[in-house]
Amino acid sequence: MAIARLFGFLVLCSSLAGCVTIDTRDQLRVGMSKSELREISVLTTTINDDPFISPVSEWSADQQVEILYAEGRKYFYVFTDVTQNTSGNQNGNGKFDSVHTSIAAARQKVKEILQERQKAIDENLKRDVVKGKRMQKTVTKKKRIGPLE
Repeated sequence: MAIARLFGFLVLCSSLAGCVTIDTRDQLRVGMSKSELREISVLTTTINDDPFISPVSEWSADQQVEILYAEGRKYFYVFTDVTQNTSGNQNGNGKFDSVHTSIAAARQKVKEILQERQKAIDENLKRDVVKGKRMQKTVTKKKRIGPLE
């Protein structure tokens, strides 16, 4: 682990000293955790491009979706199943969904994710109604109890 940190530090120093470009986009996998992404992001070009060193987060707690990016605004990472966002030294949680080169594209992806979720909910409700599983308030009859019983 110490060797990996040393390697990361050396890469960071060399990228600060010159214009070294290391493209890590081919290592990204849908469903990977933020911790896994953080290990890859050590190889980004500058501190301003690392979303874990200077994180900027657009997070919807209700929808559990987050757009994470660095101050440099070079890449915008979309995460799903986020119950804790990234802030300061906290990685938060969630699963990687996609990476974009503009905030507009990342926001569009979030919109698509939310539309897909709503469509799945609507289809499940429709299927339940067709099968006769209407969502009704269940009323149960209980034994009437007198005031002293």
